Amino acid sequence: MRLHPNVTPVVRPPRKAPLAVEESIKQELEKMVKIGAIAPVSEPTEWVSQMVAAKKKDGSLRIFIDPRDLNKALKRPHHPMRTVEDVASRMPNATVFCTLDAGSGFWQIKSDYDSSLLTTFSTPFGRYRFLRMPFGITSPSEVFQRAICLLATRVQSS
Repeated sequence: MRLHPNVTPVVRPPRKAPLAVEESIKQELEKMVKIGAIAPVSEPTEWVSQMVAAKKKDGSLRIFIDPRDLNKALKRPHHPMRTVEDVASRMPNATVFCTLDAGSGFWQIKSDYDSSLLTTFSTPFGRYRFLRMPFGITSPSEVFQRAICLLATRVQSS
């Protein structure tokens, strides 16, 4: 991720979490550390967003960040986003298709160290940073689309 040069970094304190969900938040953070999506942060970082915990339809929690301040500073990569019609028109003779469940697709994209520090977020249990592309920031759609296009190009040429 690249930042506009004259934007002042912002450090936000953790949001208060309802006591009833604190244990669930802690468990979800531990799970995310275990699978390599996030890592604890003990060093000072220039950017710290607030954590958001939302209940999914199945009752589990989704942890993401509220990166409003960071989004204002990010330079977007502006990769073209293709529609279903665009893709279908490029393969008129295709007969075999598959379905890709990209529910956590952004997490397939690893962040470099400096970018991951930008995604530091505060929780009632300390600070963490995303090791994978987080939900909520402005650039992952383009980064993910670029990765999918590169993958598709490799598959087509093999």
